[in-house]
Amino acid sequence: ILQLLHWLELPDCFLLLLERLKPPQISDFIRERRFLPEDLARGLFLWVLVSVRHCHSCSVLHRDIKSKNIILNLATVEVKLINFNCSTLLRDMVYTKFSGTPVYYPLEWFHYHCYHGRPAAIWWLDVLLYEMVCGVIPFRCCKDI
Repeated sequence: ILQLLHWLELPDCFLLLLERLKPPQISDFIRERRFLPEDLARGLFLWVLVSVRHCHSCSVLHRDIKSKNIILNLATVEVKLINFNCSTLLRDMVYTKFSGTPVYYPLEWFHYHCYHGRPAAIWWLDVLLYEMVCGVIPFRCCKDI
């Protein structure tokens, strides 16, 4: 997860100073290779799972888990989850508002316009793993979901 260096509370918002990273997004890494071999995808995906699990243990629901929000440091093979703009508190409740990338929305959002946080995270992770090993996301547009 991207490291928080400093934060400041203002009357109407918080300012967060985060580490700056230059490594490529996993989406670029996948595109350059067309897809990732299963062994490599498994190792990288494990790092993503650890990051998401840590977020959940801190009651954070990312809501936009996708290859463009994961940075890969090729020198250390370290993976970092970034872009928490869509995140919210993780609660045992039904969410009725959605942030994130539409082609990654969980199926229940399209049927019921609501979702549960942890199952939705599993959906996003499934879409990510599919993209890693196949080189494309499983859906081209929302109506394909």
